[in-house]
Amino acid sequence: MIRLEHVSKAYEGGVNAVNDVSFEVPRGEIAILVGPSGCGKTTTLKMINRLHEPASGKIFVDDVDTSTVDPIELRRNIGYVIQDVGLFPHMTIAENIAVVPHLKKWDRKRIAERVDELLTMMGMPPAEYRNRYPRELSGGQRQRIGVARAMASDPPILLMDEPFGALDPITRERLQNEFLKIQEKLKKTIVFVTHDIDEAIKLGDKVAIMRKGRLIQYDAPSAVLNEPADEFVADFVGQDRTLKSLRLIRTYEVMDADPPALHIQASAAEALSLLSSSSGQKYAWVVGDARELKGLIARKDVLEADASGDAKIADIVNTNVVSVERDTTVKDALSEMLSYGLARVPVVGPEGRLEGVLTFDSIRKVLARIDS
Repeated sequence: MIRLEHVSKAYEGGVNAVNDVSFEVPRGEIAILVGPSGCGKTTTLKMINRLHEPASGKIFVDDVDTSTVDPIELRRNIGYVIQDVGLFPHMTIAENIAVVPHLKKWDRKRIAERVDELLTMMGMPPAEYRNRYPRELSGGQRQRIGVARAMASDPPILLMDEPFGALDPITRERLQNEFLKIQEKLKKTIVFVTHDIDEAIKLGDKVAIMRKGRLIQYDAPSAVLNEPADEFVADFVGQDRTLKSLRLIRTYEVMDADPPALHIQASAAEALSLLSSSSGQKYAWVVGDARELKGLIARKDVLEADASGDAKIADIVNTNVVSVERDTTVKDALSEMLSYGLARVPVVGPEGRLEGVLTFDSIRKVLARIDS
């Protein structure tokens, strides 16, 4: 889909910002350009949509040499997201999103439908947000609108220059997770610049490590972590490679499936039967009709509530339960567990259905496998 062949770029004074860079991004994959400041990653990104022109080498999109394409037309078919978003302050959110569709002369009905579709996709109800202005949004919300605007005309390619770099860690992680969910559905071809190796490992199908304008290693995240090309890559990745590897594993891959569960309308007698001392079970998850997670019940709570078994689980269930989604990385799930002091965390799928439980023991087994 995107191919760079021996691309170089020099600025005045003969400084090589990019030096003989070659790599290919297959259709529907995310390539992350990462490296220290001044390594050439943003310059490389901007050459793809001809905001910068290469001094030498060629760039192809769908096997078409981009130097033969009108740059304005090229950019209208490539979504572009930058760190400070660049929303037009005098335009509403709907008008900001609609900029490129207007330029491409879409009709009003189609534009309105696309704006509402994207706002919904970004978790921002259209009726609430379409007529607001950028100044009325938080930084994370503005960043979502920046992504929505880049996707408005449904371009096959997205270029993203540190889109989450200015956000606080919690918002950043949330948007990273939402971004991956959207990508799972849309399968865009994406080139993404970051200075954060953790972000690169988490988001990329391929990771390009750059230094002083050169591409040092272009590989799958697992290979970058476990088979660094040289000492620079090893140092840049850091000493905690084992923990970083947990970003490559999703909770559904290592969770204990089919954990003990009770219907919320079950009786205390049924709970005690499941949580008998002979069974070794001290707790059970509580679910609804569609196995949606409702909370947690412990054996001691049932005994304290009604030893005769007349009480209902609905009356004594602990509904204040932290959960993680099935596609959450094990690294992020472990962070949640440590933050809340949990020895286990339920794993939920679509509609909040209970699918499994992640425990420290299951994480230890993963770490042992990685280190072996």
